[in-house]
Amino acid sequence: MSIIRRIFNIQPGEEKNTFLFFLYFFAIISAIIVGKTARDVFFLARFNPAFLPYIFIISALCVAATTILYIRIAQNKNQYVFSMITGGLLASSLLIINVFLNEWIYPVLYVWIDIITAIIVPQFWLLTNTRFTSRQAKRLFGPIGAAAAFANIIIGFSIQHFITTLGTDLLLPIASAFLFISLLLLYAIKSCSTRDYSIQRYPKKERKNAGVSIFNVIQNHRYIGLLSVIVILSTITISLIEYQFKIIASQTYSENQLAALFGMLYGIVGLASGFIQIFFISRILRKFGVLIGLLILPVFLGISSLFLTLSPIIIYAL
Repeated sequence: MSIIRRIFNIQPGEEKNTFLFFLYFFAIISAIIVGKTARDVFFLARFNPAFLPYIFIISALCVAATTILYIRIAQNKNQYVFSMITGGLLASSLLIINVFLNEWIYPVLYVWIDIITAIIVPQFWLLTNTRFTSRQAKRLFGPIGAAAAFANIIIGFSIQHFITTLGTDLLLPIASAFLFISLLLLYAIKSCSTRDYSIQRYPKKERKNAGVSIFNVIQNHRYIGLLSVIVILSTITISLIEYQFKIIASQTYSENQLAALFGMLYGIVGLASGFIQIFFISRILRKFGVLIGLLILPVFLGISSLFLTLSPIIIYAL
Protein backbone atom coordinates (compact mmCIF):
# COMPACT_ATOMS: atom_id res chain seq x y z
CA MET A 1 0.00 0.00 0.00
CA SER A 2 2.85 2.40 0.79
CA ILE A 3 4.28 1.83 -2.71
CA ILE A 4 0.90 2.66 -4.29
CA ARG A 5 0.62 5.77 -2.11
CA ARG A 6 4.04 6.98 -3.27
CA ILE A 7 3.36 6.25 -6.96
CA PHE A 8 0.02 8.08 -7.02
CA ASN A 9 0.86 10.65 -4.33
CA ILE A 10 -1.99 9.53 -2.06
CA GLN A 11 -1.77 10.94 1.44
CA PRO A 12 -2.58 8.87 4.58
CA GLY A 13 -6.32 8.78 5.18
CA GLU A 14 -7.20 9.29 1.50
CA GLU A 15 -6.85 5.64 0.45
CA LYS A 16 -10.43 4.50 1.10
CA ASN A 17 -12.13 7.42 -0.66
CA THR A 18 -9.77 7.23 -3.62
CA PHE A 19 -10.23 3.47 -3.99
CA LEU A 20 -14.04 3.67 -3.74
CA PHE A 21 -14.27 6.44 -6.32
CA PHE A 22 -11.87 4.49 -8.56
CA LEU A 23 -14.17 1.43 -8.38
CA TYR A 24 -17.25 3.64 -8.84
CA PHE A 25 -15.82 5.18 -12.01
CA PHE A 26 -14.69 1.74 -13.22
CA ALA A 27 -18.26 0.41 -12.87
CA ILE A 28 -19.72 3.43 -14.68
CA ILE A 29 -17.30 3.25 -17.61
CA SER A 30 -17.77 -0.54 -17.81
CA ALA A 31 -21.53 -0.05 -18.10
CA ILE A 32 -21.00 2.53 -20.85
CA ILE A 33 -18.59 0.28 -22.79
CA VAL A 34 -20.93 -2.73 -22.68
CA GLY A 35 -23.96 -0.54 -23.43
CA LYS A 36 -22.30 1.15 -26.41
CA THR A 37 -21.14 -2.21 -27.74
CA ALA A 38 -24.71 -3.52 -27.52
CA ARG A 39 -26.31 -0.52 -29.19
CA ASP A 40 -23.71 -0.41 -31.99
CA VAL A 41 -23.94 -4.13 -32.70
CA PHE A 42 -27.74 -4.21 -32.63
CA PHE A 43 -28.11 -1.12 -34.80
CA LEU A 44 -25.47 -2.07 -37.40
CA ALA A 45 -26.37 -5.78 -37.60
CA ARG A 46 -30.16 -5.70 -37.09
CA PHE A 47 -31.18 -2.27 -38.40
CA ASN A 48 -30.39 -0.30 -41.55
CA PRO A 49 -26.97 1.41 -41.12
CA ALA A 50 -28.01 3.98 -43.74
CA PHE A 51 -30.02 5.71 -40.97
CA LEU A 52 -26.87 6.30 -38.91
CA PRO A 53 -26.45 10.02 -39.85
CA TYR A 54 -30.04 10.72 -38.75
CA ILE A 55 -29.42 8.88 -35.48
CA PHE A 56 -26.35 11.08 -34.86
CA ILE A 57 -28.47 14.22 -35.26
CA ILE A 58 -31.36 12.92 -33.16
CA SER A 59 -28.96 11.74 -30.45
CA ALA A 60 -27.22 15.14 -30.30
CA LEU A 61 -30.54 16.97 -29.93
CA CYS A 62 -31.82 14.55 -27.30
CA VAL A 63 -28.59 14.70 -25.28
CA ALA A 64 -28.62 18.52 -25.35
CA ALA A 65 -32.24 18.66 -24.20
CA THR A 66 -31.68 16.02 -21.51
CA THR A 67 -28.58 17.79 -20.19
CA ILE A 68 -30.42 21.11 -19.85
CA LEU A 69 -33.37 19.38 -18.16
CA TYR A 70 -31.08 17.41 -15.84
CA ILE A 71 -29.23 20.56 -14.72
CA ARG A 72 -32.52 22.23 -13.85
CA ILE A 73 -33.89 19.23 -11.94
CA ALA A 74 -30.63 18.48 -10.09
CA GLN A 75 -30.25 21.98 -8.64
CA ASN A 76 -30.33 22.08 -4.83
CA LYS A 77 -30.84 18.30 -4.65
CA ASN A 78 -28.88 15.94 -2.41
CA GLN A 79 -26.28 14.72 -4.90
CA TYR A 80 -25.95 11.25 -3.39
CA VAL A 81 -29.68 10.54 -3.21
CA PHE A 82 -30.35 12.05 -6.63
CA SER A 83 -27.49 10.03 -8.18
CA MET A 84 -28.79 6.80 -6.66
CA ILE A 85 -32.33 7.45 -7.92
CA THR A 86 -31.25 8.34 -11.46
CA GLY A 87 -28.75 5.45 -11.53
CA GLY A 88 -31.41 2.97 -10.44
CA LEU A 89 -33.86 4.25 -13.06
CA LEU A 90 -31.25 4.12 -15.84
CA ALA A 91 -30.15 0.60 -14.86
CA SER A 92 -33.77 -0.59 -14.80
CA SER A 93 -34.45 1.05 -18.17
CA LEU A 94 -31.80 -1.13 -19.84
CA LEU A 95 -33.46 -4.27 -18.50
CA ILE A 96 -36.86 -3.08 -19.77
CA ILE A 97 -35.42 -2.27 -23.21
CA ASN A 98 -33.80 -5.71 -23.32
CA VAL A 99 -37.21 -7.35 -22.80
CA PHE A 100 -38.82 -5.42 -25.67
CA LEU A 101 -35.96 -5.52 -28.16
CA ASN A 102 -37.21 -5.37 -31.74
CA GLU A 103 -36.35 -3.59 -34.98
CA TRP A 104 -37.69 -0.19 -33.92
CA ILE A 105 -36.23 -0.32 -30.44
CA TYR A 106 -32.65 -0.34 -31.78
CA PRO A 107 -32.63 3.39 -32.75
CA VAL A 108 -34.17 4.21 -29.36
CA LEU A 109 -31.45 2.20 -27.62
CA TYR A 110 -28.75 3.98 -29.63
CA VAL A 111 -29.96 7.40 -28.46
CA TRP A 112 -30.70 6.21 -24.91
CA ILE A 113 -27.13 4.97 -24.33
CA ASP A 114 -25.84 8.43 -25.32
CA ILE A 115 -28.28 10.02 -22.86
CA ILE A 116 -27.15 7.67 -20.08
CA THR A 117 -23.51 8.57 -20.77
CA ALA A 118 -24.33 12.29 -20.76
CA ILE A 119 -25.93 11.93 -17.31
CA ILE A 120 -23.79 9.52 -15.29
CA VAL A 121 -20.27 10.70 -16.23
CA PRO A 122 -20.77 14.40 -15.31
CA GLN A 123 -22.75 13.20 -12.29
CA PHE A 124 -19.71 11.22 -11.15
CA TRP A 125 -17.36 14.21 -11.42
CA LEU A 126 -19.84 16.46 -9.62
CA LEU A 127 -19.84 13.97 -6.75
CA THR A 128 -16.04 13.81 -6.65
CA ASN A 129 -16.01 17.60 -6.55
CA THR A 130 -18.11 17.53 -3.38
CA ARG A 131 -15.87 14.97 -1.70
CA PHE A 132 -12.34 16.22 -2.48
CA THR A 133 -10.77 19.62 -2.00
CA SER A 134 -9.10 21.41 -4.93
CA ARG A 135 -5.66 20.44 -3.60
CA GLN A 136 -6.71 16.79 -3.37
CA ALA A 137 -8.26 16.96 -6.84
CA LYS A 138 -4.93 17.92 -8.44
CA ARG A 139 -3.33 14.80 -6.98
CA LEU A 140 -6.15 12.25 -6.96
CA PHE A 141 -8.33 12.91 -10.00
CA GLY A 142 -5.61 11.46 -12.24
CA PRO A 143 -5.47 8.07 -10.46
CA ILE A 144 -9.27 8.02 -10.16
CA GLY A 145 -9.69 8.87 -13.85
CA ALA A 146 -7.31 6.02 -14.74
CA ALA A 147 -10.22 3.68 -13.96
CA ALA A 148 -11.51 4.50 -17.45
CA ALA A 149 -8.39 3.03 -19.07
CA PHE A 150 -8.59 -0.07 -16.87
CA ALA A 151 -12.28 -0.49 -17.74
CA ASN A 152 -11.53 -0.23 -21.45
CA ILE A 153 -8.79 -2.85 -21.21
CA ILE A 154 -10.53 -5.37 -18.93
CA ILE A 155 -14.09 -5.07 -20.25
CA GLY A 156 -13.07 -4.57 -23.88
CA PHE A 157 -10.91 -7.68 -24.09
CA SER A 158 -13.46 -9.63 -22.01
CA ILE A 159 -16.16 -8.82 -24.56
CA GLN A 160 -13.86 -9.90 -27.38
CA HIS A 161 -13.00 -13.17 -25.62
CA PHE A 162 -16.42 -14.26 -24.32
CA ILE A 163 -18.77 -12.96 -27.02
CA THR A 164 -18.66 -16.21 -29.02
CA THR A 165 -19.77 -18.12 -25.89
CA LEU A 166 -22.23 -15.67 -24.33
CA GLY A 167 -23.62 -14.10 -27.49
CA THR A 168 -24.91 -10.53 -27.76
CA ASP A 169 -28.23 -11.04 -25.91
CA LEU A 170 -26.60 -10.64 -22.49
CA LEU A 171 -24.88 -7.33 -23.25
CA LEU A 172 -27.66 -5.06 -21.96
CA PRO A 173 -28.24 -7.05 -18.73
CA ILE A 174 -24.47 -6.91 -18.07
CA ALA A 175 -24.45 -3.13 -18.63
CA SER A 176 -27.40 -2.83 -16.23
CA ALA A 177 -25.57 -4.99 -13.66
CA PHE A 178 -22.56 -2.64 -13.74
CA LEU A 179 -24.87 0.33 -13.10
CA PHE A 180 -26.41 -1.46 -10.11
CA ILE A 181 -22.88 -2.22 -8.84
CA SER A 182 -22.07 1.49 -9.14
CA LEU A 183 -25.07 2.21 -6.87
CA LEU A 184 -23.69 -0.14 -4.22
CA LEU A 185 -20.34 1.63 -4.42
CA LEU A 186 -22.06 5.00 -4.20
CA TYR A 187 -23.85 3.82 -1.06
CA ALA A 188 -20.50 2.72 0.40
CA ILE A 189 -19.03 6.14 -0.40
CA LYS A 190 -21.94 7.90 1.30
CA SER A 191 -21.78 5.56 4.31
CA CYS A 192 -18.12 6.26 5.02
CA SER A 193 -18.68 10.01 4.90
CA THR A 194 -18.11 11.75 8.21
CA ARG A 195 -20.07 14.85 7.25
CA ASP A 196 -22.63 15.94 4.67
CA TYR A 197 -20.96 16.67 1.33
CA SER A 198 -24.20 16.52 -0.61
CA ILE A 199 -24.48 20.25 -1.31
CA GLN A 200 -21.45 22.10 -2.53
CA ARG A 201 -20.92 25.43 -0.80
CA TYR A 202 -20.17 28.33 -3.16
CA PRO A 203 -18.99 31.85 -2.41
CA LYS A 204 -21.63 34.58 -2.51
CA LYS A 205 -20.32 35.94 -5.83
CA GLU A 206 -20.61 32.52 -7.48
CA ARG A 207 -24.17 32.05 -6.19
CA LYS A 208 -25.07 35.45 -7.61
CA ASN A 209 -23.81 34.46 -11.08
CA ALA A 210 -25.32 30.97 -10.99
CA GLY A 211 -28.35 32.02 -13.05
CA VAL A 212 -26.36 33.68 -15.83
CA SER A 213 -27.03 32.18 -19.27
CA ILE A 214 -24.31 29.91 -20.64
CA PHE A 215 -24.50 31.81 -23.95
CA ASN A 216 -23.69 35.08 -22.17
CA VAL A 217 -20.73 33.40 -20.46
CA ILE A 218 -19.35 32.16 -23.80
CA GLN A 219 -19.91 35.55 -25.42
CA ASN A 220 -18.22 37.54 -22.65
CA HIS A 221 -15.29 35.20 -21.96
CA ARG A 222 -13.03 34.73 -24.98
CA TYR A 223 -11.19 31.80 -23.39
CA ILE A 224 -14.39 29.81 -22.79
CA GLY A 225 -15.62 30.74 -26.28
CA LEU A 226 -12.45 29.38 -27.91
CA LEU A 227 -12.67 26.19 -25.85
CA SER A 228 -16.26 25.78 -27.05
CA VAL A 229 -15.11 26.10 -30.67
CA ILE A 230 -12.46 23.41 -30.08
CA VAL A 231 -15.07 21.08 -28.56
CA ILE A 232 -17.49 21.68 -31.45
CA LEU A 233 -14.84 21.03 -34.13
CA SER A 234 -13.58 17.95 -32.28
CA THR A 235 -17.11 16.56 -31.98
CA ILE A 236 -17.80 17.06 -35.69
CA THR A 237 -14.50 15.37 -36.58
CA ILE A 238 -15.11 12.42 -34.26
CA SER A 239 -18.66 11.97 -35.59
CA LEU A 240 -17.42 11.82 -39.20
CA ILE A 241 -14.72 9.31 -38.30
CA GLU A 242 -17.15 7.24 -36.23
CA TYR A 243 -19.59 7.14 -39.15
CA GLN A 244 -16.89 5.95 -41.60
CA PHE A 245 -15.68 3.29 -39.19
CA LYS A 246 -19.13 1.90 -38.35
CA ILE A 247 -20.30 1.78 -41.96
CA ILE A 248 -17.18 -0.11 -43.05
CA ALA A 249 -17.43 -2.43 -40.02
CA SER A 250 -21.12 -3.20 -40.71
CA GLN A 251 -20.25 -4.16 -44.28
CA THR A 252 -17.37 -6.39 -43.15
CA TYR A 253 -18.50 -8.39 -40.10
CA SER A 254 -21.44 -10.39 -38.73
CA GLU A 255 -23.16 -9.57 -35.41
CA ASN A 256 -20.89 -11.60 -33.12
CA GLN A 257 -17.83 -10.49 -35.07
CA LEU A 258 -18.90 -6.86 -34.66
CA ALA A 259 -19.19 -7.31 -30.88
CA ALA A 260 -15.74 -8.93 -30.75
CA LEU A 261 -14.33 -6.12 -32.92
CA PHE A 262 -15.75 -3.37 -30.69
CA GLY A 263 -14.50 -5.19 -27.59
CA MET A 264 -11.01 -5.46 -29.08
CA LEU A 265 -11.14 -1.79 -30.05
CA TYR A 266 -12.06 -0.66 -26.52
CA GLY A 267 -9.25 -2.84 -25.12
CA ILE A 268 -6.64 -1.43 -27.51
CA VAL A 269 -7.81 2.12 -26.87
CA GLY A 270 -7.46 1.53 -23.12
CA LEU A 271 -3.93 0.15 -23.49
CA ALA A 272 -2.79 2.86 -25.89
CA SER A 273 -4.35 5.78 -24.01
CA GLY A 274 -3.08 4.55 -20.65
CA PHE A 275 0.44 4.02 -21.99
CA ILE A 276 0.53 7.42 -23.70
CA GLN A 277 -0.96 9.20 -20.69
CA ILE A 278 1.57 7.73 -18.29
CA PHE A 279 4.76 7.87 -20.35
CA PHE A 280 4.38 10.51 -23.09
CA ILE A 281 1.83 13.27 -22.43
CA SER A 282 3.65 15.14 -19.67
CA ARG A 283 7.00 14.88 -21.53
CA ILE A 284 5.52 16.18 -24.79
CA LEU A 285 3.76 19.09 -23.08
CA ARG A 286 6.82 19.94 -21.02
CA LYS A 287 9.28 19.82 -23.93
CA PHE A 288 7.20 21.05 -26.89
CA GLY A 289 4.23 22.86 -25.34
CA VAL A 290 0.46 22.59 -25.71
CA LEU A 291 0.30 23.56 -29.40
CA ILE A 292 2.50 20.68 -30.55
CA GLY A 293 0.60 18.35 -28.24
CA LEU A 294 -2.70 19.40 -29.83
CA LEU A 295 -1.29 19.03 -33.36
CA ILE A 296 -0.52 15.32 -32.88
CA LEU A 297 -4.18 14.28 -33.27
CA PRO A 298 -4.99 16.13 -36.53
CA VAL A 299 -1.68 15.04 -38.09
CA PHE A 300 -2.34 11.35 -37.44
CA LEU A 301 -6.00 11.73 -38.42
CA GLY A 302 -4.86 13.27 -41.70
CA ILE A 303 -2.48 10.38 -42.39
CA SER A 304 -5.06 7.69 -41.59
CA SER A 305 -7.77 9.53 -43.58
CA LEU A 306 -5.47 9.63 -46.61
CA PHE A 307 -5.01 5.85 -46.45
CA LEU A 308 -8.75 5.39 -45.88
CA THR A 309 -9.51 7.47 -48.97
CA LEU A 310 -7.12 5.42 -51.09
CA SER A 311 -8.39 2.09 -49.73
CA PRO A 312 -11.57 2.01 -47.57
CA ILE A 313 -10.78 -1.14 -45.57
CA ILE A 314 -11.33 -1.86 -41.88
CA ILE A 315 -7.69 -1.55 -40.78
CA TYR A 316 -7.47 2.10 -41.85
CA ALA A 317 -10.87 2.82 -40.31
CA LEU A 318 -9.58 1.32 -37.05
